[in-house]
Amino acid sequence: MKRDHFLRHLLAALLLALTGYALVFQIIEHRRTRQGPWVVTFTSFSNGTPSLIFDQEALGITNVQVVLDEAPPQTNGVKTVRFAQARTPPFPTPFGRCVFLNTTSLPGTVVLEVVGTKFNCCRVC
Repeated sequence: MKRDHFLRHLLAALLLALTGYALVFQIIEHRRTRQGPWVVTFTSFSNGTPSLIFDQEALGITNVQVVLDEAPPQTNGVKTVRFAQARTPPFPTPFGRCVFLNTTSLPGTVVLEVVGTKFNCCRVC
């Protein structure tokens, strides 16, 4: 009579399931992040006028500049923020704060509040 190799079959099934899970996870993660995040550069002109520069290369949005009339509290230097990782809003940004962030599927949606004005970065807006 043949001996049943239950443990060998169980380990083979477990190995197959883990391999399938890892493969599917990598595919899903690639599709989620393939377009890249929103990139916002907070900068100031030489006369001190602050501006925001929005970039999202996968959508063909590059170097979209918004010049602010009212100076925010902090306008020192140039700071670039990539909105790639999830974070609980509101959180501070160089010229204000981020009030909404959804990075489930990049580029996602980012809403910035700067000197009382909200700027919405999203794929369909």
